Amino acid sequence: MASSTLNVLPKLTFIPVHRLAACSFIAFILAACSESSVVPPTAPSLLSTERVGELGIACSANIQVQSIDGKAVPISFSLATTEGGEAPVTTTCDAESNAEFPIARTTVGCSASDNLGQAASCTFDVVVLSPPKLSVSKILAFGDSITSGIVSIPILGVIRLGLEPWNSYPTKLQGKLRQAYQYQAPSVINEGVAGERAADAPARLRAALNRHQPDVVILMEGTNDLGAADAEESARDQLALDGIEEMLDDIKSANATAILATIAPVRESGPGIHTALVGPYNTQLRSIAASRGIQLVDVHALLSDGACQPMSCIGDDNIHPTVQGYSVMADAFYERLVTLYDVPITVPTAVGFGSEVLETSWSK
Repeated sequence: MASSTLNVLPKLTFIPVHRLAACSFIAFILAACSESSVVPPTAPSLLSTERVGELGIACSANIQVQSIDGKAVPISFSLATTEGGEAPVTTTCDAESNAEFPIARTTVGCSASDNLGQAASCTFDVVVLSPPKLSVSKILAFGDSITSGIVSIPILGVIRLGLEPWNSYPTKLQGKLRQAYQYQAPSVINEGVAGERAADAPARLRAALNRHQPDVVILMEGTNDLGAADAEESARDQLALDGIEEMLDDIKSANATAILATIAPVRESGPGIHTALVGPYNTQLRSIAASRGIQLVDVHALLSDGACQPMSCIGDDNIHPTVQGYSVMADAFYERLVTLYDVPITVPTAVGFGSEVLETSWSK
């Protein structure tokens, strides 16, 4: 019997159309997720920076002051200012206004930051100079009653002479020096003796030099040596000049510096003093100063000219200066001492705020 072949068709599975669509969607999602699970960072937008601008900061200008007493100085300065940036903007500085700064060049730093993370900084210097200083500290004022501070006082029509050391030129000179050089406090020693003659003064000066050891000696002597123009007393001016020469030698031997002064003008001749001898005597003093190369303060010219015309700085006794006259003398000696001995101030080296200053360019 012939066999017959039965063709069997494979079994087909039919998927409904709506299920096929769902599977296709799921396959698409799985394929997309399989590529990467990391989302790349988004670049910062330039919009906000363009809107607020770049953050900037400006510091105070540099400040320079001088310490008068050698101590730290409170310094007031304007706060750093900012522009641009996105609020809030925070600003800080190493030091606050009115903080005390030492004798040094101190650099103060300030910085600012804003909400976008921008930062800016600036600096300024605060320079505190050392106190004023003279290269000398002890001055000896040597002379007669015009050094000691005698003034004429009219009382009921009678001219009296009174000693007023507080009005003397040495006292006024010391006051001016100590006002300007407070930390150093220079001293001016008054060694004026009323009635003394220059011819008799060298021994007393030597004792004063040994006692005080001064740096500078202001020498003004000779008024009492210029007696009446008779035969016996006419040679007193030469004796006075000899005494001046001897005292200048003694000052040099004591390692001190001399400042010679001419004697004050005399309005009219009086007992023991002759006006005709004053001019020639002062001319000789100027010559001595020039030949020795020493400093000379022309007191005669000061009390004859300018604010003292016409002889208004000479008192009613015609010999001694008035209180104003003593002030004029003190001013002149002060200016000469400052010119000769004021020490130039050097700018200190830089330190950061809060650093310990171990050494400065100044010492007492």
